[in-house]
Amino acid sequence: LLMRSNAIVVQTERDREWLGQIGGSALMNKSSALPNGVYSIQNKSTFVKVPTILFVTSFFDSHYGDIVKDFIRNVLPIIRHSIPDVRLILLGRGLEDQQELAELVENERGIQHLNYVSDLNDVYREAWIVYARVDKAYGIMNKVIEAYCYGRPVIGDASAFNGVEDSVKLGVGIVAHGPDDIAR
Repeated sequence: LLMRSNAIVVQTERDREWLGQIGGSALMNKSSALPNGVYSIQNKSTFVKVPTILFVTSFFDSHYGDIVKDFIRNVLPIIRHSIPDVRLILLGRGLEDQQELAELVENERGIQHLNYVSDLNDVYREAWIVYARVDKAYGIMNKVIEAYCYGRPVIGDASAFNGVEDSVKLGVGIVAHGPDDIAR
């Protein structure tokens, strides 16, 4: 069956080597390793010079706008006490529909809003950490999975880690409640 296949996808390079052992170069040449089922990101450097928090959300729902306002007003000042030059990147559409929040973002130093990006590589590479407050108890959060694909830790409420609860046990996911807990 493998010999008749046009392409073979395996999870690791070790799996590809095994294919070479059982079928020679014919199998090895038509195989590709796709680690953990996601595209392997070629990240030349994970060192970020400017401390940056990435917050991916939709501003179409005023609830999430309120979460962002709360973060800017109550969490960011605590973080800036320890890290004065921290940047906040807000990624999501609909900010223009929330006038109060749009003005807050415009007038607060060190905050960059990106309405849309066609390629998330650079955005995630710039982040030290990703903040993901979700407030819903169902479904896996793509933004959390994406952050992990880029090797970025995530701070969020418990629902941010639906389906990836072990990441909290491993320390790459951090459940936090309240401004002081989030900022630490």
